[in-house]
Amino acid sequence: KNNVECLTAQWLLFDGELNPYMTGVAYCCMIACCRDTADYRRASEWTEATTQWCERQSINGFPGICRIHRAEIVALHGALDRAEQELRQATKELAAWDATSPLGDGFYALGEIRFRLGDFKGAEDALRQAHALGRIPQPALALMRFSEGKITAAYGAIRAALDETREQWARARMLPPTVEIAIAAGDLATARASAEELEEISAVYDSPALRGSTRESWGRVLLAEGDAEGSTRELHGGIGHWQDVGAPYEIARDRALLARALYQLERGDEADLELQAAREEFRRMGAVREEAAVAAVLRAAAERQAAPT
Repeated sequence: KNNVECLTAQWLLFDGELNPYMTGVAYCCMIACCRDTADYRRASEWTEATTQWCERQSINGFPGICRIHRAEIVALHGALDRAEQELRQATKELAAWDATSPLGDGFYALGEIRFRLGDFKGAEDALRQAHALGRIPQPALALMRFSEGKITAAYGAIRAALDETREQWARARMLPPTVEIAIAAGDLATARASAEELEEISAVYDSPALRGSTRESWGRVLLAEGDAEGSTRELHGGIGHWQDVGAPYEIARDRALLARALYQLERGDEADLELQAAREEFRRMGAVREEAAVAAVLRAAAERQAAPT
């Protein structure tokens, strides 16, 4: 976890100490560890270093599972269309080798990206293929049902998946959606317990992404409990952590949530600014569903301001 050790490892890999095959294997293992521990900033550094190395060696990247990991980082930085293309190529490569487990991961990642792009049919097709290959299609499928207004189905699915998940890093990815869906289902106790568990994991395995997820989860819980002031503080902190990661989708989601808290505090001008920033970011990424939702909130706010008082 030391930056000097990380730079030394990159030098050994990318300065001719290892052959291209072993370099690719080492990169794949390293970026998988970064992904699993939510250390996305280091994952991005390794991805950039690998891309530059490939260009120097005239190598067109690494196939299969490495392409999946790279696509996940590309998506994190907001290039959703490019990430989808990478994942489509990765699943083709893995299918040719009958690589069942990584292929399931690839289809799951593809489902997540398509969901963010508003392609519900494509997302559901990919998640069903992931499930058929043995990959649990959660939390993406539960979030899809939630966005469709099927709160009971979404809550049942995310609770069942969380109950079956023991590994801490997998739980850390499940807990933020659990908080969001539990609040919609009226189960504030579970939402608070999930935020507390996420905070415990973040305290032990610290990273900007985990801190961002934790602050966002507490922002949701406090807002649901009526503490808009506390929610605002948490969400401001969450946005700062996601900015450290360079994750525009998460930043935009937190801005939209922050606007709800600001409206409750009668700070309408600030709320409008947050929503406008979120809408522009969603539009840039091609996240049409979120862009439309934010635009609807802005229209409603404008209508309220124009109405007689």
